Amino acid sequence: MAEDPLNTRPSSFQERTLGLVEELIRQDTSNPPGNEYRAARPLMRFLLNEGLDVELIESSRSRSSVVARMRGVSASAGPPGLLLSHLDVSPVQRSFWSTSPFTPTVQSGYLWGRGAIDLKTLVAAHAVGLAEFARHNPSPHIDVMLLAAADETRGGKAGIRAIEEHRSDILDCAWVLGEGSFSYPTLLGSKDPVFTYCPQEKTALWLVVEAQGAGGHSSVPRESTAVTRLVGALAAIGSIQSPRHAGHIQEEFIEVMMRASESDRSRVETAIAESPAFSAMFTDTVSITIVEAGMEPSVVPSAAKATLDCRLLPDTDPSQFIADLEAVIAEFGVSVTETFRAVSGASDPRGFVPRALERALAATVPGAAMVPVVSAGYTDLRIFRARNIPAYGCHTAPITLEDRATIAGHDERVPIRSLGIAAEVIFNFLGEVNADAAKAA
Repeated sequence: MAEDPLNTRPSSFQERTLGLVEELIRQDTSNPPGNEYRAARPLMRFLLNEGLDVELIESSRSRSSVVARMRGVSASAGPPGLLLSHLDVSPVQRSFWSTSPFTPTVQSGYLWGRGAIDLKTLVAAHAVGLAEFARHNPSPHIDVMLLAAADETRGGKAGIRAIEEHRSDILDCAWVLGEGSFSYPTLLGSKDPVFTYCPQEKTALWLVVEAQGAGGHSSVPRESTAVTRLVGALAAIGSIQSPRHAGHIQEEFIEVMMRASESDRSRVETAIAESPAFSAMFTDTVSITIVEAGMEPSVVPSAAKATLDCRLLPDTDPSQFIADLEAVIAEFGVSVTETFRAVSGASDPRGFVPRALERALAATVPGAAMVPVVSAGYTDLRIFRARNIPAYGCHTAPITLEDRATIAGHDERVPIRSLGIAAEVIFNFLGEVNADAAKAA
């Protein structure tokens, strides 16, 4: 490639997106407890200043979601489209950060701060892209809503679920574009940028494994305790090797990456196997996220438990997965309790939304490839797929795999040059959808 297309973006999108992202990062919306009202205020100011209709949806005084709407002029426009994001962010461990996580910091071509990728850049890209589209199209053929929801990272009870229960009219839309996959300057040896989109996600399944046993003073050791049984069970779980499986979306991912990297299948499969972010798309996974036991150094605890975050391929039966897991750890006498399940559903990988997105990418980043993935994460998109609404994820700010690894971790950061691209893709995507609507009118 003679030049990097990511270096040639118009500055107006970048400047406006950067300014809004910085303001959003300043608002600590770590979940728990959320406090999304902090980020809702600057986002509402921005949208109101752009002349959009704006509404604040509150499930409680501190749990706020923002809805904005651009209304089309066509009486036959039908239900609105929806740009979906969220205002809450993952908690931080401040001692591991190189910068203050809620003080947006620009250095070395990056914007640092919690939410820089997940998900305040996309919130800002949706807002700026929609505002610019409305400014350039005073008589659009489409209705478009923006929803920046509360509580996405914790399952949506105070966000999308509350909206579904009390304001389901907001969810009656024609299509949804949200998060769930990422975009890359290069990927797995590709020569050009690669934008992934997700029509489907893995099933999220949270389990609690608990052991009980006799407690007492630790000066009198016991051969078997709640802790030793839990440790044995967790070791057995950690040794599970789940089989790899490629459905039609994974197969298309391999084929597109073969063309993008000009490599054969073997080299692409090797690159996937060496990438934790993409190897997870081909297998069920289990991560141990919380371990709890004990109150005092001198007391053997009577109970010990661990939380497992399991992400299952769409074809995996969660109930059978639990049964198989219980069989693996049966010898340790522990219990397994399901605490959360989020089943994604699926949208047509060839639907009109991906087609419009592909044309928008061609206009924004010429030469970029677009490829479907099965997202390892779960998002609020599942609520719309359950309502048979076409729903897709695409984080439109290109990042490296190293950048992606900072999500929910330490030193989260996004390339500044990607901010303008993120908003411009949204702007062009709305233009493509609007053009389709004009032709159909």
